[in-house]
Amino acid sequence: MKKVILLSLLAVLFLSGCHKKEETKVTETTTSQSAMVLEDKTTEVSKEPENPRPMLVAFGNKFLNFNSLKERNQSVKEYMTEKCQEENGINVDLDAKFRSVGKIVKVFQDTDNEKQYALLGEEDSRGVKNEVLFVVQLVEEDGQYKIDNFRYEQLHVH
Repeated sequence: MKKVILLSLLAVLFLSGCHKKEETKVTETTTSQSAMVLEDKTTEVSKEPENPRPMLVAFGNKFLNFNSLKERNQSVKEYMTEKCQEENGINVDLDAKFRSVGKIVKVFQDTDNEKQYALLGEEDSRGVKNEVLFVVQLVEEDGQYKIDNFRYEQLHVH
């Protein structure tokens, strides 16, 4: 039943890419004899940050691979806004030591909200294997994407 729900969720997500905008500038120059029109074609790359998928995979993999919660939190904070760090206790000094090994296997983009993604992964923590799901909301901050909010769920215990 959980797999049916997961597959239904994943069915509404799809991949999309970035685009470029081309703009033509026209300049008029007047000489004593005639008027000349010069065309200057310039390609202007959109100001949006690069594709966030590599960053999301790196975040998910660091979140799933650690030897202590303190190590995990330090390794993922660079991907988050300060608000997200506070909401998730990332800056709290924790001394819980245990090993987790995992990986992100799929990244999906929401079709209705282009800055929301679902990350599907696998994790082995304290001898228990789980399928995991992150739902991540991005914002643009200083010319790059940052995670502003995320939810982490364990979907299935093997």
